[in-house]
Amino acid sequence: MNVERSELLAGIGQDALWALIEGRHGDPFSILGPHQSGGMTIMRVYLPGAEAVDLIDATSGRVVAPFSIAHPSGLFAAVAASRTGYRLRITWPDAVQITEDPYSFGLLLGELDLHLISEGTHYSLSRTLGAVDMSIDGISGVRFAVWAPECAPRLGCRRLQRLGRAAQSDAAETVGGRLGAVRSAPRPR
Repeated sequence: MNVERSELLAGIGQDALWALIEGRHGDPFSILGPHQSGGMTIMRVYLPGAEAVDLIDATSGRVVAPFSIAHPSGLFAAVAASRTGYRLRITWPDAVQITEDPYSFGLLLGELDLHLISEGTHYSLSRTLGAVDMSIDGISGVRFAVWAPECAPRLGCRRLQRLGRAAQSDAAETVGGRLGAVRSAPRPR
């Protein structure tokens, strides 16, 4: 399906786009992952350094749709018929990676968890914060969640990052979202 670049970025203001690119967006889930817009399902991923991204069917492995470059910083977008049962095939300069889209799972901590953490009465933090092995719909991965209420832009803290190896090259990715709150996304193994 041929879709204009402006349609792929529908509903995303310039300030929000730059906040995402600079790693200071309060809620990257509002931009990344699958979203309904104008009767279409738009998938967005932010993968700086990627050369190409394809949306592939999780069962058959066939390409459903190629992603278009929505912004030269590494924001890609594609239109799909459905928001279920997909994976990403990412072409990096020296490797190809097939992985789940961590933003397709949505937020994984509920309002009760957030409330209990904020008032200091959550008694299962070891199963809630940090790196937690989990499985969602048969997909195994690691959810990473942090609570950093004192880490705010006014204090000089702009973003939380996970440093690690991705696609056989060093990478730093923004894991959190709004600083001072908990955001989580399962990281495929």
